[in-house]
Amino acid sequence: MATTSPFGPVQKVVLAKVASLHPWSRNPRTITAARLADLQRDLEADPQMLWARPLVARLDGTVLMGNQRLAAAVALGWQTIPVAYVDVDDETATLRGLRDNVPYGDWGGWPFIQFQLAEGGMDVAVHPDAPSEFHPIHTDDIVAMVRDLETLPSISKLTALLATVG
Repeated sequence: MATTSPFGPVQKVVLAKVASLHPWSRNPRTITAARLADLQRDLEADPQMLWARPLVARLDGTVLMGNQRLAAAVALGWQTIPVAYVDVDDETATLRGLRDNVPYGDWGGWPFIQFQLAEGGMDVAVHPDAPSEFHPIHTDDIVAMVRDLETLPSISKLTALLATVG
């Protein structure tokens, strides 16, 4: 970490023992079992990607960025994983961990990725152990929307309300 740049100290990426790492207790993201399985398949297919996008951890092994990748590595039984260690105070650690989880850009979701793969002549991964269904959004997102809809007024009340607005 001796070299510096206008962005601060240059972080060296090292191969760290998975057992020496632990998730950040304030990580705002969760992952379902199905999406964790998807992530595991992606990491197995291209583990070298982790050198380009390593986990970021504090010196005590707390992973600030990459908690889901850590969970996938643990589930896969990996012994090591690329990590960039940072020596930062609690406030900086919190800000970086939260900022890393903010979806600043919009994207088309998994259907967009699948179309891009197909258009590029690449195979589109399907679940070998489950039916492969195509949904415009992930099933978990549909379930969440249905739960949200249950708290809304009935469609007829909503339609009547919208008719009076315009």
